[in-house]
Order: sequence, then structure tokens, then C-alpha cells
Amino acid sequence: MAKTDPDSSGHALDVAQTPAAVNGPKRDWATLATAATAIVAIVAAVIYGLGAVSLGLKLWFVRDPVTPVLGQLPSSFLLVASFSYIIFPAILAGAGVYFLYHHLIKRKPSLKSINLRPFKDNKPNYIYLTILPILLAGVPAVLVLYFYYVRKNLIIGVERSWWVVFVVGLIPSVISIYLALRVLLLVKEYERKSALPRSGLHRVLAGGLRVGIAALALIPCVAFVSAAVPLPVVYLCGTTFRQVEPLGHHYQVGNLIGISGQWAYLAETTRKLKNGKPIYKGSFIAVVPLSAVQLAAVGRGGGCNDLISTGEPLNSGYYVSRKPKDKPHSPHWFILLTADANGNTSGTVALVDRYGEPHLSQTFIGHAHSRFAELTFSEAGLQTAEYQSNFIDLKGCWKWLKGISTGEQCVFVRSIGGQDVQKS
Repeated sequence: MAKTDPDSSGHALDVAQTPAAVNGPKRDWATLATAATAIVAIVAAVIYGLGAVSLGLKLWFVRDPVTPVLGQLPSSFLLVASFSYIIFPAILAGAGVYFLYHHLIKRKPSLKSINLRPFKDNKPNYIYLTILPILLAGVPAVLVLYFYYVRKNLIIGVERSWWVVFVVGLIPSVISIYLALRVLLLVKEYERKSALPRSGLHRVLAGGLRVGIAALALIPCVAFVSAAVPLPVVYLCGTTFRQVEPLGHHYQVGNLIGISGQWAYLAETTRKLKNGKPIYKGSFIAVVPLSAVQLAAVGRGGGCNDLISTGEPLNSGYYVSRKPKDKPHSPHWFILLTADANGNTSGTVALVDRYGEPHLSQTFIGHAHSRFAELTFSEAGLQTAEYQSNFIDLKGCWKWLKGISTGEQCVFVRSIGGQDVQKS
């Protein structure tokens, strides 16, 4: 039986338990570690979940399949998408809303008569639950209309229409605003009951907490605004792609979803021509192996021009336009050009009269690659040409070279020692 000693009030104390009572309850470090691990796991899951939501909405907006892509993208891409598309913009927007309410509306005497407080009788103000969701859902809808009709970089029939974006965005906006108001109410009740000192640090923390609550309310709006902004255009250049640039580079173009260690994911749209007008039928996702890509150019002004020519070179020399068979001594045009191994080209085009005197000469510079050339003339401007080792075809030259009336005369044959090199 344990010894007991009386305390000052005459009650008996168990001497064996007195040290524990004096030192306080023993802390359960295992429980604290488990709780901290759970919090970290929840925060990480929320961050990655927001990244998946932001990217999923972008794919939903252009009617692309979502699930096959999200499961294959690297986690780092979802992390970047979460912070860049939702978290940082929501925090900035929340700070703006807090500043607007606290410093402009709350302190304006003329606005105090308007019922703008978020609570009424410890219940969420229903003005916030009706007007605010409509305003927040309307922001991405207006942005879609702007991209459709002002910027004209969206395709009607491919991207979601503005009213679909409005209706789908309205529901989560109502939920997020309601949750934010409930959280704000709990914070205010805790601050009222705890009676914490109103120090500068406390005001900073309280303001930061309210900015976070405002950011929570704005997450659906920010996510749908991000979805309405098109994914960046990317040009993938490589010899195995089907489409060909004027300079002969093979490429594939689409909207860049992301790049993993071995694959590039592109959102593309099927297009067909009917009566001269494009008809867009559905979207799909192309998964391109990076081993087939020589160059990736991101942005609407991108292209494959940074690649060095590896096709058939344009030979330097003297090229003469074809003469009419019945007028072998008639005036004719000639080209004198110089081209290096990288396809950089410069030279002169001139008209030779019947006495062998040159007239109407123009200089040019340009680039030649894989039997295609872009040449900028001093008077005619930018023109396109095709070539092989023994001739140059200035497409449509009769429009800007005097005395040429047919496409056959736009073919300039390479001449060596006064003899034409026969076309193979």
C-alpha cells in the first residue's frame, strides 16, 4: 500500500504520484510526430491536387482527355502548375480583395450604411453568397469572350463557350465563398474569446490570415481564369515530322501541356477544309518522343529557322532565265549569287538587253534549305524560291520582273562556261 501524506487542506496525497503531478502531464512525442506528418501529407496532397485541377481544367477547356495525361506527367510539373496557376495568383488576388475591403470600403463613411459586412447575426451574409459568386464566375466568362472576339486566338467550336465556363464556375464559387465565410467566422470567435493583446505582430498575423481566407474564396475564379488562358504554342522540329516549312524544315505544332523525361505532350485539334473553310472536329493529345525532336520553339512566333541546313545546298554561280525558243537572242534575266555551307545566300538579279548590257538590277539576301529559299530583294521584297543543284525557280516572278510573262521563264538554269547545266 502506497504511503500518503496530508497536504495543507488535510487531503491525502499519493506520494508515489506527486512527482508526476509536480512536473505536469508527460508529452506524447509520437502523437505529435504523427500529427505533424499528417499535416505535411495533407498540405502536399492539396498542392499537388491544385496542380492537377489547374491542368485538368485547361485540358477540359479545349475538350482534350484529362486522365491519361495527368497520370503520366512528372510530379514537379504539377507542383509548378499549382503554384504558378492557382496558389500565387489566388494569394495576390486575396491580398487585393482584403486591401479593397479593409482600407477602401470599411473606412469610407459613405459606404457604412450599405450592408457589406460578411456576417449578419453570426451567419454568413447572403449578399456575399449571391452576388459574389456571380461576379467571380463572370470573370473567366468575360475573359473567354475577350479571347474569342478581341484577341481572336481561340477557335469557336473547340474551346468551351463562355456560358459553359460561367455555369460550371458558378457552383464551386458558391461553395468556396461559403467555406471562407465559415472559416472567417470561426477565426473571429476565437479572437473574441482568447482576448489576445492587440500588438503589431498580432495585427500582421490577423491580416495575413484574412488574406489566406480571401484566397480560399477566390480559388475557383483563379482556376477558371487560368483555364481560359491558352496553353503556349510549341514548334517541334525534326526530320521525322510530316509538316514542312517554306525553308524545308519538318515540324509539328501544338499547345504544350508538359515535357517529361522522354516525352512531350501536345494538345492538337483535327482540322478539315470544306468549301474553302476550315472545320474543326475534335481534339486529341499527341505524345511525341523527345528522341525525334531536334529543336523545340515555344511561343506563337516560333519556328525551326535556328536549325542549320542539312539538305541539298544551293550552289553559287551564274543562273540564266529560260528564253523563248523562237527568240534565242532576246533580252533575258540572270542571277549571280553566292551561298555558303549554312545556306546563307546573297546576290544580284538583272536584265541583259540584246547587246549584253545589264539593266534593272536588284540585290538580294536570304537563306536556302532543303530545296526551298526565302530571298529578300531590294525592290521586290520577300520572295520564295525552289531550287536544285542546277536551277532556281523564282515562284511568280512575272509579277515583279519586267518582260517575263510565264512561269517557265521564272526558272533560272545554272550556266558554267556559257553552257546550261541540264536539268536531271
